[in-house]
Amino acid sequence: MTGQRNSSKHSLVSRVTFALTALVAIAVLAVCFTAYEIHKTMGERMIDSLVETEAVRLEQKISPEASKWEEPFERQLGPSMHAWAESDTVRALTLPAALRSLPDGLSRLNAEGRAWHVMVVKARDGRFYVMYDTLNSEVLTQDFGLAMLAIALIFIVFAYLCARRLAKWAVQPIVAITAHLSRWAPGKPQVLGLHSNEGLQLTEAFNRMQDRVDLALADQKEFSSNFNHEVRGPLSLIRTDAELAKRSPASNPDVTLRLERIIRSADQITASLEATYHLAQADQGEYERVSLKDCVDDVFISMEADAGARKLALHNLVKDKHCETLNRHMLQTVIRNIVSNAIQHAAPCNFEVSSIEHGLILNDDGPGVSPADSPHIFDRYYSGRRVDMMPARQHPPRHAEAGLGLAIAERACAIQGWTLELDSRPRESSGVSFILTFQPPPKTL
Repeated sequence: MTGQRNSSKHSLVSRVTFALTALVAIAVLAVCFTAYEIHKTMGERMIDSLVETEAVRLEQKISPEASKWEEPFERQLGPSMHAWAESDTVRALTLPAALRSLPDGLSRLNAEGRAWHVMVVKARDGRFYVMYDTLNSEVLTQDFGLAMLAIALIFIVFAYLCARRLAKWAVQPIVAITAHLSRWAPGKPQVLGLHSNEGLQLTEAFNRMQDRVDLALADQKEFSSNFNHEVRGPLSLIRTDAELAKRSPASNPDVTLRLERIIRSADQITASLEATYHLAQADQGEYERVSLKDCVDDVFISMEADAGARKLALHNLVKDKHCETLNRHMLQTVIRNIVSNAIQHAAPCNFEVSSIEHGLILNDDGPGVSPADSPHIFDRYYSGRRVDMMPARQHPPRHAEAGLGLAIAERACAIQGWTLELDSRPRESSGVSFILTFQPPPKTL
C-alpha cells in the first residue's frame, strides 16, 4: 500500500509533462550555455587581435622616428585601451608595475580584480606596451549571459505549457479505456487515492474487469455442470424409450426409421453435450511428458466399436519415441473429435495418424471436402445440406452436418496455444488431412 500511495501522488499527465519539459530544458540550457561560452571566447579572441594589431601598428609608426626613447610614451587609446613605451633609463610613471615582468608577446593578466590583455613588443631601445582592460567587455558578456538565461526560462515555461497539452492528448486514450472498463465493471476502487493517477486508474479498472470475467467464467462452468446434469437424464430416458419402442413387434418400418433417427439424434446430442461440457470446464491444465503413440492408442481403443460399426479402419503410425510436453486430456479431446468427425462423415475409409516435427497429421481417404466447404470446416453448426431432407438411411456427404466436433477441437487447440488447420496441399487421392502443431508450454517463474 505504501508504494501505491507514493506512486499515486503524481499523475501520468504530470510525469509526461515533467519528462518532456526536462528534456526541453536540458536542450535549451545546453544551447544557451554553448552560445554564452562561444560569445565569451570570440570576445576574448577579438580583444587579443585588437591589442596585437594596435601594438604592431604603433611600433611600426613610432620606432623609425628615433633610435632611443628620450621621454616615455603614455597614451590612452580608448575607454579601455592604454599604451606605454619606456626603456631602462626612461620610465613611464603610469605604467603598472605588473606589466614590466611580462615577456614579449601577447599575455593575459588578472590584476586589481580585472582581466588585462597585454601585448609587449620591442621598440627602439626599450619595449612598447598595449593593454586592454576587459571590465566593460565582461559586463557586456554578463548581460549577454543573463539575456540567454531569460530566453531559456521563457522557452522552458513555453515547453511546459506545450508539454502539458501534449501529455493530456497522449493520455486521453488511456482515460477513455479506463472509463470504458469502468462502465463494464462498475464499482468502487479497491485502492484509494487514485484520482490523479491515470495508470493506476486503468490498472484498477482492469482488475475489476478481470474479476468480473473470472466470476462470469465461474458462473459459466457452474451452469454447464448443472445443465449437463439436468439434460443427461432426460436424454437417457428418450434413448431408452426409443430403443424399447424400436424392439416392439408392433412397430412398422416407418416408425422404426423415425425411432432410429431419434436414437441417432440423442447420441449426437449426448456427444456434443459431453464435448462442450469438458471444453467449458477446461483450461490449460497440467502439463506432462506424453507419448503421442500411447495417447492415440487410448483414443482408438475407446472409439473402436463406433469406428468398426461404420467401417472406419484406424491406423496409428505415430513414432514410438515421439513425446511432447502437453496436456494429455486436451490432446485426447482434439483427436477424439477429429476421429468422431471421420466416423460420421468419411467412413467407410481408412484413418491414419502420423508424426511430424512437434505435431501430428490426421488424415483419411474418404470422400473429401469440396472447395466451397473447406473455408467453413471449423465453423459451428455449418452444414451444406439439411440432414432431414435426405432420403432414409442415406449417409450424409462429407461434413454435411459438421456440428460441433471440429469447432470444439479447434477451440481446445486455441486454449492450449496449438494450431489445427486443414492441409491444403495437393493430394494424390481424395480425403481430408488435418495438421496439428504443438507449441511449447509456458515457462513457470
